[in-house]
Amino acid sequence: MSILRATTALLGLLALLLTGCQEPMHSGFKTEAIEDAIRQGLIRERELKVGAPILHELCDVGCEDRPDLILAAIHSGADVNKVHDRHTALLICVETAKLDSTRVLVEFGADTSAPTPTGKNAFAIASTFSEKRAQEFIAVLKTAKSQSR
Repeated sequence: MSILRATTALLGLLALLLTGCQEPMHSGFKTEAIEDAIRQGLIRERELKVGAPILHELCDVGCEDRPDLILAAIHSGADVNKVHDRHTALLICVETAKLDSTRVLVEFGADTSAPTPTGKNAFAIASTFSEKRAQEFIAVLKTAKSQSR
């Protein structure tokens, strides 16, 4: 790994963690910064002390639906059921309608019954979508129940 690329990835990640990059124009930068950091082995969930956990950042509204990065973060040690600001990564993915990332989280054991601060679980959130979209999400969420049998 080149020093310049590692430094760029670290600076991008630092900017992400300090600002949250919440404005829509930063969404590509946010995803790129996280991707660079994960791919270069610069992120290990247990080492990330500032800001939201990496899975929460990837599921946030400012990121694209990137199941490949969700998977990379899980393989780097991210906890799929970690709670931050009273939300799990799965709740955020469902709230932001990221179906493919939801699928990966469920496959790796995300708790579909974990509630939001208002008491809604992933199924309740998905049921607020249009009928077709709700069916897609609920079908994915139901696989969690069949996997645990």
